Amino acid sequence: MNKRAFAGLLAGGLAAGMLGAGLLVGPAVDAALGRFPGSVAVAEERMELPSGDHDWISRNGTYQTTTDLATVRRWYAAQFHISPASDQYPSSDCAWVNLSKAAYGLKFDKKVLLCAMPPGTRISVSETLSVWP
Repeated sequence: MNKRAFAGLLAGGLAAGMLGAGLLVGPAVDAALGRFPGSVAVAEERMELPSGDHDWISRNGTYQTTTDLATVRRWYAAQFHISPASDQYPSSDCAWVNLSKAAYGLKFDKKVLLCAMPPGTRISVSETLSVWP
């Protein structure tokens, strides 16, 4: 086998292996980041680290799912351990679900905006971890 054929076979095998690993690891990454299962990123995730201008870490992402708004809203309410009706502020076809926790001098805020957007729901997530006085 010549070098070119071997390199092509190696590259193809590596790509197939990475695709398989991505399919296996994808649900675990979604769970770790608190993403709605099966949602797909529709914008690049942004992460900001502490700098001289601020003392917080933030992450923002936008996702789309084919699941209806009510189901996605119930899922986030369950993840945040809140009553399904306690933290929802319907505004036309959108709803907010919020979480805020403070401990050991740190504060964690997570805001999720859910909007009905065919063929399902658009999910905008904003998370911030900051120093709490």
